[in-house]
Parts: sequence; structure tokens; C-alpha cells
Amino acid sequence: MRDVSDLKGSKSRDLFRYYHKNIPEFERWFSGCDVDYVLTDNRMVMERILALIDYQQKLSRVTNTERVAYNDYISKGYSVFLAVGKLASLEDFYKLKVYTYPGMQKVSDNYVEWEIDFRATGGRSIDS
Repeated sequence: MRDVSDLKGSKSRDLFRYYHKNIPEFERWFSGCDVDYVLTDNRMVMERILALIDYQQKLSRVTNTERVAYNDYISKGYSVFLAVGKLASLEDFYKLKVYTYPGMQKVSDNYVEWEIDFRATGGRSIDS
């Protein structure tokens, strides 16, 4: 397997998304969005998706396309969360707030602690 620990954003992926949104031949009633992070359990016995996590600099309404995608993921049994905050350093990553989707209920003020707890419960929220 490839080591991905040092990967950051990709200009080519950003261009792919940008160009995809600007192709006139693509009909306007079809659209797409990306999910920033798919949290998986990679243990051989339990390989599966635990949650889909999207990042926002500040909590705001989701786009219509995101709403459609998130609701479809949820209908298939996946959890969706929003990680919210400014990211200028690794320390900022810890300070990200975590919100549920739907409902936008804050579940944590510390993203790293939340994800550790979420993994430990096998992808179930602590309070459920």
C-alpha cells in the first residue's frame, strides 16, 4: 500500500473539479461535490466506511448538491459530519469543531479527540 501520510491537496484534483463544473456540455441539472475525508476502518475483519467528513472554514448552510449527496449517504447507512474551523497549522486541526449532519448539532470542540472516540466505538456516536 502507498504511504499517504505526507499528501496534501492536489492541484490536478482541484483543476478536475473546477473544470468539471465549467464544461458547457454537462447539463446543469446534474452536479457534483467532493467529500473531504472518508473515515474507514481498515482492519481486515471489519473493512468498511465509518463516516464521511466534510470540512468548512465556518459553519454555513450546505449547498443543494451537498445536501443531496449527504442525504443519499445517510440513506445507505453512513454517518456524515462537518469539521469546522480555520486551518493554518497542525494545532488548528485539534481545534476543529465537529457537527452532525443533518441537524448541525455540535458534538465536539476537539476534532482529534472526537475521531479517536468515534473510532473506538466502531463508528457510533458516544451519546447514541
